[in-house]
Amino acid sequence: MVHLEHVDSIPEDKIDVQSINCCRMNDKVFKDECIYCFRTPFSEGGIFVCLKTFAGFCLKHIPQYVNRYKMTNFLNITKKTIENEMDEPQEKISKLAIGVVGGIDYNPIKEATEYYIAYSREDDMLIAPISCIKGTALMASVDSVIKSDGVKLQERLSAGVSEWDGEARIRTNYADIEQIKNGKVIPTSGWECEAEGCGLKENLWLNLTDGTIKCGISQFIKEGVMSKGNSHMREHYKNTKYPLVVKLGTIKDGDGDVYSYPEDASVYDPNLTAHLAHFGIDAHAVEKTEKSTLEMELDMNQQWEWSKCLEEGTTLQSVYGPGFTGLINIGSSCYINSVIQMLSHTDKFKKRFGDRGLEMLTEMEPLKTHDDVYCQLSKVISSIWSGDFSKKEGPDQGIRPNQFKKTMGKGHVEFSTARQQDAEEYLRHVFEVIEKGSDSVRETVSDFKLNLETRFEDGSSHKVKYGKKDEVIISLPIPFDRAEEVMNEETKVSRKKVKLEDCIEAAFDKDVISGFISPVTKMETEAYTSIKMLNMPKYVIFQARKFEITPQYTIKKMDIDIEVPQQISLEQFRGKGKLDCEELLPEDDVPVEACNQEWLRQILDMGFTEVAGRKALKATGNSDVNTALFWLMENADDPNLNRPMGQDQPRNGMKEYPHSLISQITCLGFDSYSANYALDQTNGDVNSAAELLFTKPDSIPPPNQLNLSSDNNKTSYNDGLGSYVLKAFISHMGTSPHSGHYVVHIKNGDTWYIYNDEKVAISQNPPFSLGYIYMYERI
Repeated sequence: MVHLEHVDSIPEDKIDVQSINCCRMNDKVFKDECIYCFRTPFSEGGIFVCLKTFAGFCLKHIPQYVNRYKMTNFLNITKKTIENEMDEPQEKISKLAIGVVGGIDYNPIKEATEYYIAYSREDDMLIAPISCIKGTALMASVDSVIKSDGVKLQERLSAGVSEWDGEARIRTNYADIEQIKNGKVIPTSGWECEAEGCGLKENLWLNLTDGTIKCGISQFIKEGVMSKGNSHMREHYKNTKYPLVVKLGTIKDGDGDVYSYPEDASVYDPNLTAHLAHFGIDAHAVEKTEKSTLEMELDMNQQWEWSKCLEEGTTLQSVYGPGFTGLINIGSSCYINSVIQMLSHTDKFKKRFGDRGLEMLTEMEPLKTHDDVYCQLSKVISSIWSGDFSKKEGPDQGIRPNQFKKTMGKGHVEFSTARQQDAEEYLRHVFEVIEKGSDSVRETVSDFKLNLETRFEDGSSHKVKYGKKDEVIISLPIPFDRAEEVMNEETKVSRKKVKLEDCIEAAFDKDVISGFISPVTKMETEAYTSIKMLNMPKYVIFQARKFEITPQYTIKKMDIDIEVPQQISLEQFRGKGKLDCEELLPEDDVPVEACNQEWLRQILDMGFTEVAGRKALKATGNSDVNTALFWLMENADDPNLNRPMGQDQPRNGMKEYPHSLISQITCLGFDSYSANYALDQTNGDVNSAAELLFTKPDSIPPPNQLNLSSDNNKTSYNDGLGSYVLKAFISHMGTSPHSGHYVVHIKNGDTWYIYNDEKVAISQNPPFSLGYIYMYERI
């Protein structure tokens, strides 16, 4: 680090007035965090803001900037915290979040900030109090930096969002229900289930259509303990189809725990106050006496899956140093943290973005690194492996990947939001973004690339067709027919368990397509599809498909454990191509729309078009209807979704962007192909795409040239003997992949470690059976 020499004042001849600017309203001022790492004004030496470019650097990284750009004048900002004394005990946790009001460990603090004028010399920096400044130009520049919001606050304000606190409910589609005028008035207390012979006085729900009060379902609270409930309100719904109920005792300040049976979810009822008033209840006057569904989930956080995944009941020894750096939860970002920690512990990711991360950052102009996703990935992974942010004490504990989250999610309809997301979908997204980078960046994905052999067999003629497709994750169905009930001897609670080997075999088994018309014999028969692995990559990632789509279009988690071996062999699933005894189907005899007719019917019943349904089943290898529905939800914005197969607009290897984005560029005079190409190159950012078209119009290749170049770009696949050992796994706690919490366990040497956001510790009891994503490394 640079040596600091404190002086009373900076000589006037050291102030280069020509290289000093005053920041304007929209200038980005990097005074919150070093551009190259995650040190802040709270770190040793603080942050040095260049008074010309407003780029900010820490003591460790300012030499790179000074040596390359010859800047000398900086504003040094240092901060320290003054903790408030908590006179009252912390209020009860009311939000599924960390570090926000109502969440976990919320402790507001005061900050003391000091400012110094700094002059850079060859080996050290002179710093002096800003009170010594005499020149008006210098004082104006310093004052403008001090008064600026800083780039972090600027971007949060422009985005109009803050960290999500986990309490997200969908707006019900039944907010305008017609209530029955039966004159019923509900008392403020003393309720009892109205079902004959029940008598329960807790877990009671009020039907908002007819005012019926009945008990809810018995819910799991913790191992061996269930809440009281006889499901009488659910029976009432089945008989009447009255959709909305509110849990009595949870109503407070005009809100309450509202459940929608048709939507099978806790919902937000914007008309709840009026609905309650219909039965004589003042929603702003009643007192809350019972736990809501959210609060019960918060309580369950310390139980069962949560306790097992977080290894509660054991003494976890925290670890520090390179590779053991925690990623702070910045608001529903545990899915990001888990994925990046896992990838950072793979060879090529560590070498390219960790060991050579600073190289990538310093090759680019400092201000441009802020919006470059590959630089931000380098900043995160190099900081993980530096050890500088994994210390037992001091201000630099853990890192906040705010800008990485923003750049990686830019232009994506889900990952650009502050909501919780599915870790598997995010992992795929990360791979897709990385594959748009330079050759050295794309190379990091090669260790995960699977070349799958697809096989199609006509059940009547038994002729076959082979094809190939790329993958990075193998999605595993859960074969319930091979599961067994396992009783916990201590809690006397049974739970289904299936072997991971059975899940893998199910993924490579033949899938049957019924109602298939043979193009050879013209008979109605069956067809069979299957996949095999043509290479054994360095890492194989499995996703356990523990989530299923309900008829109400909601996602539910299966109640099942997976028995996971530490070592597996996948050689039995290696593809061998066409066998000598097989006869190929003629090229034109394999209908691209061949699919399971029963699954197609289920998709049509849910409101999707036949074209979309056939595409979904084909894209997911006719694996099952749930996987096809997931695919449809992920590709709902694809403009080609409802175009007949064979009539899709050519994609030329590009992602196709929605018309709403393309039209913002075509109105500037560019054609739709150029607009889509520019959006693809800039990860969907309209402003950057327009800038690319205006400043580098010659960089847009003709469509035919793009097709040609993509054909010549042959993918190389890593291969070896298919013996693997478990390297890492991501666990999910909660009922939906879009809520709850993710943690990752990673094996380093012979030891397993748990990465739970900013907390990293030696794992005592890795919960292998509760994994959602498993990563195996080739031996």
